[in-house]
Amino acid sequence: MLRVVAVIFVLLLSDLLMGQEDTIQLEAVEFLALSRTGGDQLKAYSVKDSAWQHQTQHFFDLLQYNTSAAMRSNGLGMVSSISMRGGTAQQTSFLWNGIPINSKLLGQSDPNILAIPEFAEVNIVPGGNSLLHGSGAIGGVVEINNQNVIDTESRAHIKLRAASFETVQAGSGFTLSKPNSGLQFFVNAGSARNNFTVPAAQYVNQNGETYFLMAGGQAAHRFNAKTTLSAHFQWSEEERNFILSSAGATPTARHSNQLLTLLRLQHRTTIFQHQWDLSYSRESYEYFNPAGENALPQNGDHVNSYLARYDVQLNLGRSLDLKLLSQLSKDFAEGFNTGISDVNLGNGHAALQADYRIINSILSQSAIRKEFSNGYASPLLFLQRFRWTPYNTYQLQLGFSSNFRAPTINDMFWQPGGNPNLSPEYALQWELDQKLSIAQADLKLSIYYNSIENMIRWLPTQGDIWTPVNTHRVVSKGLEASLERRFWKNKIQILTMYAFTDARNQETGNLLTYTPQHKLNVNLALQHNKWRFGVQNMYLSKQYTHTDSNPDTAINAYGLTNLNLGYVFSQKPLKRLTFGINNLFNTQYQMMPYRPMPGINFTSQLIFEI
Repeated sequence: MLRVVAVIFVLLLSDLLMGQEDTIQLEAVEFLALSRTGGDQLKAYSVKDSAWQHQTQHFFDLLQYNTSAAMRSNGLGMVSSISMRGGTAQQTSFLWNGIPINSKLLGQSDPNILAIPEFAEVNIVPGGNSLLHGSGAIGGVVEINNQNVIDTESRAHIKLRAASFETVQAGSGFTLSKPNSGLQFFVNAGSARNNFTVPAAQYVNQNGETYFLMAGGQAAHRFNAKTTLSAHFQWSEEERNFILSSAGATPTARHSNQLLTLLRLQHRTTIFQHQWDLSYSRESYEYFNPAGENALPQNGDHVNSYLARYDVQLNLGRSLDLKLLSQLSKDFAEGFNTGISDVNLGNGHAALQADYRIINSILSQSAIRKEFSNGYASPLLFLQRFRWTPYNTYQLQLGFSSNFRAPTINDMFWQPGGNPNLSPEYALQWELDQKLSIAQADLKLSIYYNSIENMIRWLPTQGDIWTPVNTHRVVSKGLEASLERRFWKNKIQILTMYAFTDARNQETGNLLTYTPQHKLNVNLALQHNKWRFGVQNMYLSKQYTHTDSNPDTAINAYGLTNLNLGYVFSQKPLKRLTFGINNLFNTQYQMMPYRPMPGINFTSQLIFEI
């Protein structure tokens, strides 16, 4: 497979380089969107189902096959996590319309239960972004943004999906749009038994049932050309059994729900751009042991979070932009049988950013940010970038930044073991990014070096009691490359993504656990008349499961291939039927020890749009 990818790269690059132009096109002085959701566009990329799959059950699958991030799951539909640039799951920040939504208890988001609405766009921004987004953005950011509903197309849809292992899913939604206002609503539900077997491993997946229900929407009104008010909400509920590690293990389960709300006011003048945000969110978890219809929760927690934010940008001609970013937030946590009781954490920050055009082809961005918290000693953050655009087809960027990850509520207050005296993880990073866009092709290449101190680890301290402590230093370095090529009036698309990651504990020299050094994705999408065809390929190298990098306990490298076939009965109104084959070659693999994943399986989906 690697040889095939090499041939594709050579062919695409040869065509790409022959089309180079030597003109310079000036750009506005704007590295980062004022709304904090636009990311650094030189290295950011939109996550799309590039192989005409259109039928992923979980957000996890979308990220697995369409990004260079390393994904991990405790089983099909089970607890999952994402790792970017060798960072931990807590070092990847998830944003919903610019608002951080990582769990305040766990410090991370679970892509297997983070249901994505029908009307949303997803962007990935690798690299340190703590100056804009705060804690947890050391490795990168996953942005989930609602699409614009003003002056767009009004429509409604129904989506039905059925798949192997008694998996069903249904969703519907609508958008009503006018020149100065818009309204949107959606609802989505699904369940799965996950009752698969892996004969080669003599494995039967037990207690794998999952269920989710979500609803959400937004409303927006543009008062005039300068002022827009929008309101967003999203609610989700999830029930999940945890698969058994052995035949005699006790069944357990978890029930969780999440509510996200946001009120946003934007006002723009010739010189100023203002944005005010007010947000309320709630997360709740209950754990059951044993699982069952009449079981009572054994423990659980919930957190209520409030956020107020004001950002303003001052446009001083073509050469200089100034931005002031400010925020106050408050978290109230309460639990039972966890030791967490009456937790009240306050946090705030102020940041100043200056984007300056040194000469026509060189932009500079400088920024500083100071955190204020009653839960931890916050560091002073800085960011410095230089971008060079010698041609309208080529850009080069060099950046230096400091980033951090604050201890979570569980880290500080879980009993027994919580440690309220933890220091935040602190990182220094440099990166070099390049982008070449020629002849219906986009080539991106990034190299980076990330040094992280005060890593927080839970370690045994007194018998069976584990306590989080600040321990070793980690250095993560590597490269990321992607090449997207379009042919035949965009009817053929090839997306190739490769990531090399070397993340090591500097005390031992060993690679970090569950951090593959190589990940490769090759996706092909083809459309002809009413037919759609797609193929997805993913390769993941060996992963160590113990800190001593013992090869005997490592997870072996594996590759997966998915095929998808679709037929579009009509475009307006849209009527589409798709059929997919996952794990085409029936590969036996696992992402976690003692958790075999399913072999070949099938999925189908029907979409009606009016």
